[in-house]
Amino acid sequence: MTLPALHESARILAFGDSLTDGTGGAGQSYPRDLARLIRREVINAGLPGQTTADGLRRLPQVLRRERPDLLILCLGINDFLQGVPRHQMRANLLAMLETARLAAVPVLLLAIPARGETEADPLFAEVAAQGGAVVDEQAMIEALSRASLKADLVHPNREGYRQIAEYIAARFRAADLLTE
Repeated sequence: MTLPALHESARILAFGDSLTDGTGGAGQSYPRDLARLIRREVINAGLPGQTTADGLRRLPQVLRRERPDLLILCLGINDFLQGVPRHQMRANLLAMLETARLAAVPVLLLAIPARGETEADPLFAEVAAQGGAVVDEQAMIEALSRASLKADLVHPNREGYRQIAEYIAARFRAADLLTE
């Protein structure tokens, strides 16, 4: 699957947990920075503490309300922290991708590392391949694995969120998705 062109009027839904909300960012978040960098509307639908099960329950309503042209999905850190079984996390993520597919919304799935790891957990690439999404295995990794980019043990700091947004914006530009 490829990502769609994002015209000036495109609505991008950043959906997830505290990593999307911007916890630790001193008022900044990657959706806020991304909107500034790409000059497109980026809706921040991050809720701290959310697991993939919580996201699965919440996503249909948010998709209906926001009607985005692209969904950036980043969930799973709380599943890892709470020891949610991988098969359940996989099933929840796949169900969210199916929900987006039925709503005709393409998905960019942001991979995260499992607890204590410094590389993207392979679960995300597997889910994206099976669920028809595009996976990004780099955007979150540096901010979640370098102490200088973190506000606490889990969350990026202001600079970490800025780097996440810059990485996603560069990916959109490299794929020539930002059309006028």
